[in-house]
Amino acid sequence: MGRHTILLVQTRGLSTRSYYDFDNEAAAITTLIGMFEQRLFELNPNQPLLSYEPRDVLAFIDSMPHIGLLIYDDRQRAYTPFTKDNIKQRTQKELQQRAR
Repeated sequence: MGRHTILLVQTRGLSTRSYYDFDNEAAAITTLIGMFEQRLFELNPNQPLLSYEPRDVLAFIDSMPHIGLLIYDDRQRAYTPFTKDNIKQRTQKELQQRAR
């Protein structure tokens, strides 16, 4: 069973702060990758098919003024925070699994 996960993002200015909640961490990371893909299509509207490397997704994460991940820990009965670097590691792992 997954652990409730909250993804906190600020893509540009303060008005872009948002949060998303998920039943598990994998869904949060998938959504984050989807946010990158959506931005890629916005920047390249005339390209019907786009490709990218994992480093492009990680650069997208780095470009965010703020990003955080909170994952519920049943033992502590609290959310454990994860930093940008933790999120990048988890995203890299997901992208590697997709490439197989």
